[in-house]
Amino acid sequence: MCPFQTKTMSQIHLEKFKARPLSYSSLNSWQWDKDHGTDRWAKHYLEDINDDSPELRFGKAFATSIEDGTCKVKELMDKIPNTKEYKFECKFGDITLIGFGDDFCALTFKKLNEVKTGAAEWTQKRVDEHKQLDMYCLQNFIINKVRPEDVDITLFWVPTERTEIDNGDFGGFDYSIDFKKPIEVKSFKTKRTTKDIMNFGAYIKKTYKEMLAFAEAY
Repeated sequence: MCPFQTKTMSQIHLEKFKARPLSYSSLNSWQWDKDHGTDRWAKHYLEDINDDSPELRFGKAFATSIEDGTCKVKELMDKIPNTKEYKFECKFGDITLIGFGDDFCALTFKKLNEVKTGAAEWTQKRVDEHKQLDMYCLQNFIINKVRPEDVDITLFWVPTERTEIDNGDFGGFDYSIDFKKPIEVKSFKTKRTTKDIMNFGAYIKKTYKEMLAFAEAY
């Protein structure tokens, strides 16, 4: 490239995307956009524009409280005694994968707990199909050589609800998020197999190619 030649926006977007580790949040946002015809993935991952909903902000604040020990949901904290926000980072071919397990045993690498908030109901079927757990198990296998069949996995759900807020004649309506009262912690045991993580690995490769092509043309 000529020293005076400026980069195109497509080149900038592509370089930014390639430099960024691939997270489950990115994969999930990409799939959501494909299913719903939205553009949040591009705004967030290519343009660095954050448009978090109250639900996402609440969930992030709750995750931080778990990590720093200030979480007041004692029924939950008693059940997750391991390393909080355990960092899974590894190479998967040419792709750098990153993730942070809510609660993971860093001694045995065989106990994984994930914590979710939200009003949408978590069921056993939804937990069994939740691909974030597939990704953690894939990363654990790459990093620690532990088969997913040997990992004890539990997902905890703390239901939330929204409260409408009237901002006055010109402010319109907004809403806030808080735990549904009385606070309840629901738990679901689930399993993953070697076949599951192999299938998820194939999904990562396919989706990453789509992301690269999109970023290059964006």
